Amino acid sequence: MKIKVEDINAEGLVLDETFEPSRFTAVLEGTDVELQVPLKATLELRRMGPLIEVNGSIETTGAAALCSRCLKKYSFDVKAVFRSRLIHGSDGGAREKELTGDDLEVSYFEGEEIETFDVIAEQLSLELPVKPLCVAACKGLCPYCGADLNAKECDCLKKEKTDPRLEKLKGFKVK
Repeated sequence: MKIKVEDINAEGLVLDETFEPSRFTAVLEGTDVELQVPLKATLELRRMGPLIEVNGSIETTGAAALCSRCLKKYSFDVKAVFRSRLIHGSDGGAREKELTGDDLEVSYFEGEEIETFDVIAEQLSLELPVKPLCVAACKGLCPYCGADLNAKECDCLKKEKTDPRLEKLKGFKVK
């Protein structure tokens, strides 16, 4: 949804939006995450001179990912509260500059409208797990036979595995 900057005043503008999972296809491209139910977002925009402060929250109960250890699909919830600041224009071509914590909350926009979807998509991408795990204690797959170690123990890890290149050193004794 596009919001005209002139419609945002010091008292603020509150938006409640719901986005279908298909809207996030490009955002989730290249990840093992998909949304299965709509994402709900609440934004409160307030203009303070050239700065627009955005306080918001996003929530969905239907995110799914592939566990990076056992490769099973699992579901998880996404809930986030965030604060962002938008400034009209560009970053001024700043090259090397030490960033402060406040600098990380600043984004730039062009034109006289703000696309609220961009703010929400950015926050969603920040909330996605870098290494998705179905449970923290997931044992993953056996590197030899591929068995799911969460379901059963296999004998592969109990067997002594010797690198064939080092086989001749097995009987080597130092006197």
